[in-house]
Amino acid sequence: MPIFALVLTMLGCVPAPPLTGAGVDTGTDGPCAEKSIQISSAAEPSIALASGANLQMTHGPAGGWVLEIAFVVTGLSDTVSVSGSVSRTDTSSQISQTADPAFYQVTEYSDDTCSGSPTEHRLLLDHTSGTLSPEAWVCDLEDVELALCLDIGPVEGPRSHVTQCFAVVATLDPIDVSTCAAL
Repeated sequence: MPIFALVLTMLGCVPAPPLTGAGVDTGTDGPCAEKSIQISSAAEPSIALASGANLQMTHGPAGGWVLEIAFVVTGLSDTVSVSGSVSRTDTSSQISQTADPAFYQVTEYSDDTCSGSPTEHRLLLDHTSGTLSPEAWVCDLEDVELALCLDIGPVEGPRSHVTQCFAVVATLDPIDVSTCAAL
């Protein structure tokens, strides 16, 4: 078993199927029969991230750093709840965990495809644990592979949740490059 798959299994995440429409059988017939999640950078929501793609850590609106993603979920309703987590794959240490789910109204939702337009979501990176300064901590994440796991489900109705994990490589916000070079 590849080390990345082993780490994800230990974290309780299931590695994501290819982003070509593969998903989880919902037990229903028709266009909503399979559930899947596709993620992209919030900066380029129409381009799906391949496994191992770079994802920039940006400064959050309330401070700290975030991963700004967009997701398209198929096989659920037009109102969804989203929880997420991010872990380093090299150490298995969790660096982000959603305390409470966020709720979204999926725009341009279609009953024919059980899908809609990309929806933006932020995952706050938690730099409060450990002995490194926040700046040194985020600099240490540069070029590190992360397991980004999303759990998305309907707010109401009979459809169940879908959980998928994606491998991404953390990159620095351009504003942090000179700070990290000086450390």
